[in-house]
Amino acid sequence: MRPEFGITPSVPDEPIIEYLKRKLREAGPGRWGPIATVCGVGRTLPRKIVYGDRENPGVVTIQPLIWFFEAVDRGERELPAPDGRTPPLFKHSVLIGATEGKGP
Repeated sequence: MRPEFGITPSVPDEPIIEYLKRKLREAGPGRWGPIATVCGVGRTLPRKIVYGDRENPGVVTIQPLIWFFEAVDRGERELPAPDGRTPPLFKHSVLIGATEGKGP
């Protein structure tokens, strides 16, 4: 049985998008791709949710993620293993002053 949308048993007063951001951060960026695959959503959707690129995604878009994390919370599912393709922490990351074998 799937819970009614908008009701998360673990934190009923937390906004859904904040619930997803929190659960995705707890899972870690290395699991975002596998979670997306398991849920049948776009591979970049978790990153977009966490970084605020999708502030108001539609119900149909995020519902599989909500069901997945609620199942994890109930102990019915486990988080998938990280896939090793961790997205960058920032959209535009620049490594400044890094050179191999040279000091500062």
